[in-house]
Amino acid sequence: MSRLVGDDDPSVEYVVGSLVAGVFLGGVGGGVAFPTIPSLGNILGISSLFVGLILSVNRFTRLLMNTPAGQILDKMGTRRPMIAGFFVQGLVPFGYVLALNPGPIPLGSGTIFFLSRACWGLGSAFVFVGAFSTITHITTPENRGKWVGYMRGGQSLGFPAGLVVGGLVTEAYGYSAAFLVAG
Repeated sequence: MSRLVGDDDPSVEYVVGSLVAGVFLGGVGGGVAFPTIPSLGNILGISSLFVGLILSVNRFTRLLMNTPAGQILDKMGTRRPMIAGFFVQGLVPFGYVLALNPGPIPLGSGTIFFLSRACWGLGSAFVFVGAFSTITHITTPENRGKWVGYMRGGQSLGFPAGLVVGGLVTEAYGYSAAFLVAG
């Protein structure tokens, strides 16, 4: 694939705009967990320490997976692995809903939340590394900083928007509804 010419090529706007929208929505979905899961600790009998582990495991997982994700992206291209990452991020909140009502599943609610958050880290490694890689590939050195800035702006704005959405939906409709909105 040849390098695009950045500001002179309108496709750069569309590709970066799509990535900005994707990382923004991923941030919203990720942010919903933070005002909701801590308050669930007391309800579900999860210790404060375990709640902290649940909330942080996605970052540890992403840290461990960034390089392997990058190697996979190098071999396969960015599109399919990044889409798979978005798909995983979209499914994870349904794991949170399952954790609220585990039924016959032999794992406890805390373990299901923990595993779901770890999966979020896996998905986000492919999304973030893929987004940066794509933008690096389609831009030029003269305009790369601007386009990466837009992508990081969407990423940075999504999480706090998710905090607000999570709090509002939880207050109005409950935990399951907040997690379903995140999905």
